[in-house]
Amino acid sequence: MITKLSAVEEKFTVLLPARGDCPYILETLLSINNSSLLPNEVLLIDDGIEQNVKTSILENSFRFKLKIINNKGIGLVDSLNTGLSVSKNEFIARIDADDIVYERRFEIQFNFLRANEAVSVVGTQIMYIDKLGRELGKSSYPVGQLENLKDFQAKCLMAHPSVMYRKSRVIDVGGYTHIFWNGRTDFAEDFYLWLRLARSGHCINLPEALTKYRQHSNQISSTNAVFQELATIYARATILSPSKNPFVVLNANGSIENSEEIISFVREKLGTIWATYFKLRLMTANLNVISHYSRITLILFLRIFRRMLI
Repeated sequence: MITKLSAVEEKFTVLLPARGDCPYILETLLSINNSSLLPNEVLLIDDGIEQNVKTSILENSFRFKLKIINNKGIGLVDSLNTGLSVSKNEFIARIDADDIVYERRFEIQFNFLRANEAVSVVGTQIMYIDKLGRELGKSSYPVGQLENLKDFQAKCLMAHPSVMYRKSRVIDVGGYTHIFWNGRTDFAEDFYLWLRLARSGHCINLPEALTKYRQHSNQISSTNAVFQELATIYARATILSPSKNPFVVLNANGSIENSEEIISFVREKLGTIWATYFKLRLMTANLNVISHYSRITLILFLRIFRRMLI
């Protein structure tokens, strides 16, 4: 049983990246303000928040210390890494600017991490809500220890806005990483982090819905789902690769010199990648629809697959 913490020990950070008009951000901040266990700092990472929104936020008073950190509008991964770099605390809770935390979420997660040193990250179920805040239903993420599940390395089993993790372990595995992106939109950055964090400790989901996750038209579209699928495959291939780069698999003669595990994996995903490629070709006459780096990523994937078919 966890004893009541002293005021000195009750320290954790809420990491909240935001951009644009942020129509729900005051609801998010007020839900944090009503928490049974308050953070001693909330880092609002300004990745291009409209000035009138910032003015409105600053007109309110909160029971926590709010810090607005400028990230120069360069994207989610950079916003999150900026937050990690300035956070003063070991425990960091994530939330997005259109979501809501339940009153006891932080208390439950904080005490769980404090009691379980082997755990690197703890997530929760989420309650889906619409743009008006009406409940749509509860998630069904697997509960308990996740890293030994077959699906753990195939798809994201944790809701990113619901997690609390240990900062030191996230830093040790390299923080957030660009996997695949279109403009300033990153894909699978959370999935790739969970895969790496599993090497330093357990990844746990709690059964309770402790975060309200808002679904609305400004989220990743069905078009971007193509990039999300490719990013997930790329993240898995990177974890499998001994070199941490799935493209370093061809020797000077053009034959494959990587492990049988990664070869088997990319063969399994060959159909998906080809389908992704043709979807992209239908979206545009060329591949300028995606960033230069991601375009190279796709082309290199296809090059490896062609070699495998020879």
